[in-house]
Amino acid sequence: MAKRRQQALLLSSLLSLPSLCGAADSAGVMGRRCVLSAAALACLAPRPALPYSPLASVATDGFEISVPPNFYRAKGGRALVADVAFVAADYVAGRTATVTRTRADRLLIESGDPIALAAGGGEVKQMRELGKPAFLASLLVRRRDGDPRGQNIEPRTRLLAARAVSDTELRFEAQETFFSATSITSAAPSSRYIQARAIFVPPDRKAGTTAYLLTAWASSPCSPEMIRCEPTPCSCGEGAALSCECPAPKCSAQADAAEGLAGRDPEDAAIVDSLRVLPIGFSLQQALRSEAR
Repeated sequence: MAKRRQQALLLSSLLSLPSLCGAADSAGVMGRRCVLSAAALACLAPRPALPYSPLASVATDGFEISVPPNFYRAKGGRALVADVAFVAADYVAGRTATVTRTRADRLLIESGDPIALAAGGGEVKQMRELGKPAFLASLLVRRRDGDPRGQNIEPRTRLLAARAVSDTELRFEAQETFFSATSITSAAPSSRYIQARAIFVPPDRKAGTTAYLLTAWASSPCSPEMIRCEPTPCSCGEGAALSCECPAPKCSAQADAAEGLAGRDPEDAAIVDSLRVLPIGFSLQQALRSEAR
Protein backbone atom coordinates (compact mmCIF):
# COMPACT_ATOMS: atom_id res chain seq x y z
CA MET A 1 0.00 0.00 0.00
CA ALA A 2 2.81 2.41 0.89
CA LYS A 3 4.61 1.61 -2.38
CA ARG A 4 1.47 2.30 -4.43
CA ARG A 5 1.02 5.61 -2.59
CA GLN A 6 4.61 6.61 -3.44
CA GLN A 7 4.03 5.69 -7.09
CA ALA A 8 0.87 7.78 -7.17
CA LEU A 9 2.70 10.76 -5.68
CA LEU A 10 5.49 10.41 -8.25
CA LEU A 11 3.00 10.30 -11.13
CA SER A 12 1.16 13.32 -9.83
CA SER A 13 4.44 15.23 -9.64
CA LEU A 14 5.28 14.20 -13.19
CA LEU A 15 1.96 15.46 -14.46
CA SER A 16 2.81 18.85 -12.97
CA LEU A 17 5.85 19.23 -15.26
CA PRO A 18 4.33 20.32 -18.60
CA SER A 19 7.45 22.26 -19.60
CA LEU A 20 9.46 19.06 -19.61
CA CYS A 21 6.94 16.49 -20.78
CA GLY A 22 4.49 18.54 -22.70
CA ALA A 23 0.77 17.96 -22.40
CA ALA A 24 -0.42 14.38 -22.05
CA ASP A 25 -2.55 12.95 -24.81
CA SER A 26 -6.32 12.78 -24.60
CA ALA A 27 -6.12 9.48 -22.70
CA GLY A 28 -3.76 10.94 -20.10
CA VAL A 29 -0.86 8.71 -21.22
CA MET A 30 2.70 10.06 -20.89
CA GLY A 31 5.62 9.01 -23.00
CA ARG A 32 8.22 6.61 -21.56
CA ARG A 33 11.08 9.05 -22.25
CA CYS A 34 9.22 11.79 -20.41
CA VAL A 35 8.62 9.61 -17.35
CA LEU A 36 12.28 8.56 -17.14
CA SER A 37 13.57 12.12 -17.57
CA ALA A 38 11.23 13.56 -14.97
CA ALA A 39 12.01 10.77 -12.49
CA ALA A 40 15.72 11.51 -12.79
CA LEU A 41 15.10 15.19 -12.03
CA ALA A 42 12.94 14.27 -9.05
CA CYS A 43 15.76 12.14 -7.59
CA LEU A 44 18.32 14.89 -8.09
CA ALA A 45 16.15 17.59 -6.54
CA PRO A 46 17.08 18.43 -2.91
CA ARG A 47 14.70 17.04 -0.33
CA PRO A 48 12.97 19.69 1.76
CA ALA A 49 13.35 19.58 5.52
CA LEU A 50 10.61 17.67 7.29
CA PRO A 51 8.00 20.06 8.67
CA TYR A 52 7.27 20.07 12.39
CA SER A 53 4.54 21.49 14.55
CA PRO A 54 4.97 24.94 16.10
CA LEU A 55 6.78 24.77 19.42
CA ALA A 56 5.06 25.64 22.69
CA SER A 57 6.81 28.14 24.94
CA VAL A 58 7.45 27.25 28.58
CA ALA A 59 8.57 29.96 31.02
CA THR A 60 9.88 29.11 34.46
CA ASP A 61 12.17 30.55 37.10
CA GLY A 62 15.23 31.87 35.29
CA PHE A 63 14.62 30.81 31.70
CA GLU A 64 12.20 30.24 28.84
CA ILE A 65 12.32 27.45 26.27
CA SER A 66 10.03 26.13 23.52
CA VAL A 67 9.32 22.42 23.02
CA PRO A 68 6.92 20.43 20.81
CA PRO A 69 3.40 20.38 22.26
CA ASN A 70 3.35 16.56 22.36
CA PHE A 71 6.38 16.42 24.71
CA TYR A 72 5.58 15.21 28.22
CA ARG A 73 6.99 17.66 30.78
CA ALA A 74 8.26 16.19 34.02
CA LYS A 75 7.39 18.23 37.10
CA GLY A 76 9.03 17.96 40.51
CA GLY A 77 10.77 14.86 41.78
CA ARG A 78 13.90 13.78 39.97
CA ALA A 79 13.50 16.50 37.35
CA LEU A 80 14.70 19.06 39.89
CA VAL A 81 17.74 17.29 41.33
CA ALA A 82 21.40 18.13 40.59
CA ASP A 83 21.74 20.53 37.65
CA VAL A 84 18.55 19.54 35.86
CA ALA A 85 16.00 22.37 35.83
CA PHE A 86 13.62 21.14 33.09
CA VAL A 87 12.85 17.84 31.36
CA ALA A 88 10.46 17.11 28.50
CA ALA A 89 10.31 14.14 26.17
CA ASP A 90 8.44 12.26 23.48
CA TYR A 91 8.91 8.78 24.90
CA VAL A 92 7.40 7.04 21.88
CA ALA A 93 9.83 8.67 19.43
CA GLY A 94 12.73 8.64 21.91
CA ARG A 95 13.30 12.41 21.70
CA THR A 96 14.24 14.57 24.67
CA ALA A 97 14.66 18.21 25.65
CA THR A 98 16.45 19.20 28.85
CA VAL A 99 17.68 22.37 30.52
CA THR A 100 20.49 22.29 33.07
CA ARG A 101 21.69 25.09 35.33
CA THR A 102 25.32 24.61 36.39
CA ARG A 103 27.27 26.86 38.74
CA ALA A 104 30.55 27.82 37.11
CA ASP A 105 32.54 27.34 40.32
CA ARG A 106 31.15 23.85 40.94
CA LEU A 107 31.75 22.89 37.32
CA LEU A 108 35.48 23.51 37.85
CA ILE A 109 35.80 22.23 41.41
CA GLU A 110 33.91 18.97 40.85
CA SER A 111 35.80 18.29 37.63
CA GLY A 112 39.04 18.30 39.61
CA ASP A 113 40.43 21.32 37.73
CA PRO A 114 39.89 24.45 39.87
CA ILE A 115 42.95 26.26 38.48
CA ALA A 116 40.86 28.81 36.58
CA LEU A 117 38.77 29.43 39.68
CA ALA A 118 41.86 30.08 41.78
CA ALA A 119 43.35 32.34 39.11
CA GLY A 120 40.20 34.45 39.12
CA GLY A 121 40.26 35.01 42.87
CA GLY A 122 37.66 32.34 43.58
CA GLU A 123 35.08 33.71 41.15
CA VAL A 124 34.42 33.20 37.43
CA LYS A 125 33.50 36.46 35.73
CA GLN A 126 33.67 35.54 32.03
CA MET A 127 33.00 32.39 30.03
CA ARG A 128 36.49 32.30 28.53
CA GLU A 129 37.90 31.86 32.05
CA LEU A 130 36.39 28.35 32.01
CA GLY A 131 38.65 27.27 29.13
CA LYS A 132 38.47 26.80 25.41
CA PRO A 133 35.11 25.83 23.80
CA ALA A 134 35.96 22.13 23.41
CA PHE A 135 37.21 21.88 27.01
CA LEU A 136 34.16 23.64 28.45
CA ALA A 137 31.78 21.53 26.36
CA SER A 138 33.54 18.35 27.51
CA LEU A 139 33.10 19.41 31.15
CA LEU A 140 29.36 19.87 30.60
CA VAL A 141 29.04 16.57 28.71
CA ARG A 142 30.91 14.61 31.38
CA ARG A 143 28.83 16.21 34.13
CA ARG A 144 25.65 15.30 32.27
CA ASP A 145 26.83 11.68 32.17
CA GLY A 146 27.47 11.67 35.93
CA ASP A 147 31.23 11.49 35.41
CA PRO A 148 32.48 15.06 36.09
CA ARG A 149 36.13 13.97 36.43
CA GLY A 150 36.12 11.92 33.24
CA GLN A 151 37.17 8.69 34.94
CA ASN A 152 35.14 6.31 32.78
CA ILE A 153 37.36 4.42 30.34
CA GLU A 154 34.47 4.06 27.92
CA PRO A 155 32.47 7.31 28.19
CA ARG A 156 28.82 7.14 27.27
CA THR A 157 28.84 10.42 25.35
CA ARG A 158 31.44 11.60 22.84
CA LEU A 159 31.88 15.28 22.02
CA LEU A 160 31.79 15.87 18.25
CA ALA A 161 32.18 19.62 17.85
CA ALA A 162 32.13 22.82 19.90
CA ARG A 163 32.37 26.50 19.12
CA ALA A 164 31.91 29.78 20.95
CA VAL A 165 29.26 31.85 19.18
CA SER A 166 29.92 34.87 21.38
CA ASP A 167 31.50 35.78 24.71
CA THR A 168 28.48 34.34 26.49
CA GLU A 169 27.24 31.53 24.20
CA LEU A 170 28.62 28.07 23.45
CA ARG A 171 27.23 25.56 20.96
CA PHE A 172 28.25 21.93 20.76
CA GLU A 173 27.18 18.55 19.41
CA ALA A 174 27.67 15.08 20.83
CA GLN A 175 26.86 11.43 20.24
CA GLU A 176 25.47 9.35 23.10
CA THR A 177 25.59 5.55 23.06
CA PHE A 178 23.42 3.32 25.21
CA PHE A 179 21.38 0.13 25.25
CA SER A 180 17.67 0.33 24.44
CA ALA A 181 15.28 -2.42 25.45
CA THR A 182 13.94 -4.56 22.62
CA SER A 183 12.00 -6.93 24.89
CA ILE A 184 11.63 -7.74 28.57
CA THR A 185 14.86 -9.74 28.60
CA SER A 186 16.97 -8.22 25.80
CA ALA A 187 18.46 -4.91 24.71
CA ALA A 188 20.22 -3.63 21.61
CA PRO A 189 23.03 -1.07 21.28
CA SER A 190 21.88 2.25 19.87
CA SER A 191 22.92 5.87 19.64
CA ARG A 192 21.46 9.35 19.78
CA TYR A 193 22.57 12.70 18.41
CA ILE A 194 22.66 15.65 20.82
CA GLN A 195 22.56 19.34 20.02
CA ALA A 196 23.28 21.72 22.89
CA ARG A 197 23.54 25.44 23.53
CA ALA A 198 24.99 26.92 26.72
CA ILE A 199 24.50 30.52 27.85
CA PHE A 200 26.93 31.98 30.36
CA VAL A 201 25.20 34.15 32.96
CA PRO A 202 27.78 36.38 34.72
CA PRO A 203 27.76 37.00 38.47
CA ASP A 204 25.32 39.57 39.77
CA ARG A 205 26.98 41.64 42.47
CA LYS A 206 23.73 43.35 43.45
CA ALA A 207 21.92 40.05 44.01
CA GLY A 208 25.06 38.36 45.32
CA THR A 209 24.78 35.45 42.88
CA THR A 210 27.66 33.62 41.26
CA ALA A 211 28.09 32.88 37.55
CA TYR A 212 26.34 29.88 36.05
CA LEU A 213 25.74 28.14 32.72
CA LEU A 214 22.22 27.63 31.44
CA THR A 215 22.30 24.80 28.88
CA ALA A 216 19.60 23.47 26.58
CA TRP A 217 20.02 19.86 25.36
CA ALA A 218 17.92 18.31 22.57
CA SER A 219 18.46 14.76 21.37
CA SER A 220 17.01 12.35 18.81
CA PRO A 221 17.78 8.69 18.02
CA CYS A 222 20.32 8.15 15.26
CA SER A 223 19.09 6.38 12.17
CA PRO A 224 20.34 2.75 11.96
CA GLU A 225 21.31 3.47 8.35
CA MET A 226 23.67 6.22 9.52
CA ILE A 227 25.13 4.68 12.69
CA ARG A 228 26.25 1.13 13.39
CA CYS A 229 26.53 0.14 17.06
CA GLU A 230 28.21 -2.95 18.45
CA PRO A 231 28.10 -4.11 22.09
CA THR A 232 31.35 -4.10 24.05
CA PRO A 233 32.50 -7.10 26.13
CA CYS A 234 30.84 -7.12 29.54
CA SER A 235 31.78 -9.02 32.68
CA CYS A 236 28.41 -8.47 34.36
CA GLY A 237 27.36 -12.06 34.04
CA GLU A 238 26.10 -14.53 36.61
CA GLY A 239 27.56 -13.87 40.04
CA ALA A 240 28.46 -10.25 39.34
CA ALA A 241 27.59 -7.50 41.81
CA LEU A 242 24.21 -5.85 41.44
CA SER A 243 25.94 -2.52 40.87
CA CYS A 244 27.85 -3.88 37.87
CA GLU A 245 27.10 -1.97 34.67
CA CYS A 246 28.10 -3.01 31.18
CA PRO A 247 30.18 -0.44 29.27
CA ALA A 248 28.46 1.61 26.61
CA PRO A 249 28.36 0.15 23.10
CA LYS A 250 30.79 1.37 20.46
CA CYS A 251 29.16 3.16 17.54
CA SER A 252 30.62 4.40 14.29
CA ALA A 253 29.20 6.38 11.37
CA GLN A 254 28.59 4.58 8.10
CA ALA A 255 30.66 5.55 5.08
CA ASP A 256 27.83 7.67 3.68
CA ALA A 257 27.36 9.58 6.93
CA ALA A 258 30.54 11.64 7.02
CA GLU A 259 28.62 14.88 7.37
CA GLY A 260 26.58 14.80 10.58
CA LEU A 261 25.70 11.55 12.24
CA ALA A 262 21.92 11.56 12.24
CA GLY A 263 21.54 14.75 10.28
CA ARG A 264 21.04 17.86 12.36
CA ASP A 265 17.39 17.61 13.25
CA PRO A 266 15.77 21.01 12.54
CA GLU A 267 13.32 20.61 15.40
CA ASP A 268 16.10 19.87 17.89
CA ALA A 269 17.95 22.92 16.59
CA ALA A 270 14.84 25.04 17.08
CA ILE A 271 14.51 23.80 20.67
CA VAL A 272 18.02 24.79 21.71
CA ASP A 273 17.76 28.07 19.78
CA SER A 274 14.66 29.01 21.78
CA LEU A 275 16.42 29.07 25.17
CA ARG A 276 16.24 32.52 26.78
CA VAL A 277 17.50 33.75 30.15
CA LEU A 278 14.90 35.31 32.47
CA PRO A 279 15.23 36.99 35.88
CA ILE A 280 15.51 34.51 38.74
CA GLY A 281 13.38 34.43 41.87
CA PHE A 282 14.44 34.70 45.50
CA SER A 283 14.75 30.97 46.18
CA LEU A 284 16.99 30.49 43.16
CA GLN A 285 19.06 33.49 44.18
CA GLN A 286 19.69 31.80 47.50
CA ALA A 287 20.93 28.66 45.73
CA LEU A 288 23.27 30.72 43.57
CA ARG A 289 24.79 32.81 46.36
CA SER A 290 28.52 33.25 45.87
CA GLU A 291 29.31 31.92 49.34
CA ALA A 292 27.16 28.77 48.84
CA ARG A 293 29.85 26.40 47.62
